[in-house]
Amino acid sequence: MDGAAVTVAITGWSCEDYIPTTEDETEATLWPTVGEYIFIATVEEGYAFDAAPEITVRLRASNAMVALAASLSSSEEYYKH
Repeated sequence: MDGAAVTVAITGWSCEDYIPTTEDETEATLWPTVGEYIFIATVEEGYAFDAAPEITVRLRASNAMVALAASLSSSEEYYKH
């Protein structure tokens, strides 16, 4: 490439700090519901950014929301009718 600008698709977003947690193998996997996370864009293979676009996401959940999410993710009957 001769240094000319090209348009490429963003293929994903990554954040090293936004990871699920579990206490042991029998516990449900829970994603963080509070905190501030910076996600960095990734592009097609063979391309790179001079400065990768990033977005900051701030999460804030009430205890009731966290309890509901935990109960739904660990319920085996949730999707059965």
